Amino acid sequence: MSCWAALALLAGSLGAQFQLCEARGATANDRLGTALAGLRAGSGASLLWIGAPNGTAIGQQANTGTVELRNAACAMPAPYFFPLSSAASGDEFGAELTALAPGLVAIGAPGYDGPAGAATGLVRVLDAVSGALVRSWVGDSAGERLGAGLAVGDVDGDGTADLVVGSPGFVVVSSCSGISNAARSVGRVSVWSGSSGALLGRVSGDWHCSFNPIHPMEGSVVEVLGDVDLDGRAEILVGSPRWSPGRVQVLSYGSGTLLRTRTITGGSSFGSALAALGDLDGDGAPDFAVSSPATRLVQLYSGTSGAALPRAWNGVDAEFGAVLQNVGDQDGDGHAELLIGAPGADGARGAAYVFSAFTGHLLAVLRGSEANERFGSSAASVPDWTGTTSPAPEIAVGAPGAAQGAGRVVVITLDSAARPANAYWTPQGTACAPQGTSGVIPRLGTPNGPPLAGHARFSLGIAETVPASQAFLFVGGAALPAPFCFDFVGLPTCCLFIQPFGAALALPTVSPTAQIAPNGGYALTTIPLAPSIPAGVPFYVQAYVMDPGSVVFPGTMTEALELVTR
Repeated sequence: MSCWAALALLAGSLGAQFQLCEARGATANDRLGTALAGLRAGSGASLLWIGAPNGTAIGQQANTGTVELRNAACAMPAPYFFPLSSAASGDEFGAELTALAPGLVAIGAPGYDGPAGAATGLVRVLDAVSGALVRSWVGDSAGERLGAGLAVGDVDGDGTADLVVGSPGFVVVSSCSGISNAARSVGRVSVWSGSSGALLGRVSGDWHCSFNPIHPMEGSVVEVLGDVDLDGRAEILVGSPRWSPGRVQVLSYGSGTLLRTRTITGGSSFGSALAALGDLDGDGAPDFAVSSPATRLVQLYSGTSGAALPRAWNGVDAEFGAVLQNVGDQDGDGHAELLIGAPGADGARGAAYVFSAFTGHLLAVLRGSEANERFGSSAASVPDWTGTTSPAPEIAVGAPGAAQGAGRVVVITLDSAARPANAYWTPQGTACAPQGTSGVIPRLGTPNGPPLAGHARFSLGIAETVPASQAFLFVGGAALPAPFCFDFVGLPTCCLFIQPFGAALALPTVSPTAQIAPNGGYALTTIPLAPSIPAGVPFYVQAYVMDPGSVVFPGTMTEALELVTR
């Protein structure tokens, strides 16, 4: 095992996570991973739907768009592709996806040419397993692009989730001073009942009477916020990033129509992405996040008042905030976490950050590994992907630019307890943050998947540490026969579970900028692997983190991991 002895610190930082599986597009320019939706089938199985809007289904025209169904091994349980019966090139089938109800998925095809003309758009609701058509709607004007935005929630209060659909190309024609019959793309948002399929209401974008009108393009960014005013009906968020300045509107359903109830304005590109996050400020109403990728800012807002909450992130990566996704409660504090995508990071390799929306703590940084893959262009939470008792959902992240645009999707977990049968890691012992320390329990994980035989480097990430603290990484070839506990220095619950090769590698756990992670430190190390290492070789890792506190030698420990090369 002497070939494992060399350790090196790599510039850059990642959080702790474990890659579960990967799905890849079949052909260049398929754009697999443009849209993602995790849902449960009627049988209770957890499934991932992946959109490839440039994909080609067997027997159909090229570039019609396809949607693939993946199971918990990222494999297709059957060759399920669901193109339109009259599919044509440029339909963009699968450009947008959302889970409508248990066992149902809604799919947008904004480029579909309907009876009213080119790119009217189409939305289909399908059975998640059989592919049987449940409902469909077609845009009623050329260029409308119905289905470019999709969201789900109980808007009418009947107990069934309704479907919110955006049409960013919807055009209105009007006459203004000096302009006769001017057509402007203002966009439109429509809501259809999940129980009956009936149209509940619509709201169009505002009209600008100006020689140089600014088109709001409403409908490409929609989200269901939740019940803010406690009337039993969920409110809707609509982003208008092309407005000057950008804005977000809150819509409510009442008296058989949709009403604008509030408008929040921001800077350039404000409203490019939205995420409902539940009650963060304790007032009983759901709150939400809004991004402005042009300024690399993500801000939280009160659902009750629309006022900015004291929580914001200023990113350093290009397009930070292009994607926002509620990924469920990952750290067990009862609040949802927020994934922020930055597909332009690192020369368009891309990145995605996972934050605690409640504390601001950085839980993980996921980075793309291929040139121009634009990792972080899409994301979804997948309920109980691994079938374990872990309550945290798994996270799917799309990279539609991978492999010359074929695209790929990675499914990861932030919980080492969510271990599938074919996992390349096994937890050993327990982590600790004993009394007298900060109480922050550090996490150790594998940010870029398993150690691969024949590959020169393998990455380990340490996350959720006290910022600017010192960490020590232990690497060994075997587990200790009995844990070595540090009770003699005042840490009775912290134990070493592995037999190290030699001295531990010291590394700082710091945030790269105070703006991105003011409350959480993290670091990345790499282990150079000898080319002769075969598959199936195990090794062990664990980390100790210096932690300010009242004990004699304050510190915290990660759990140990047994890792096996593949």
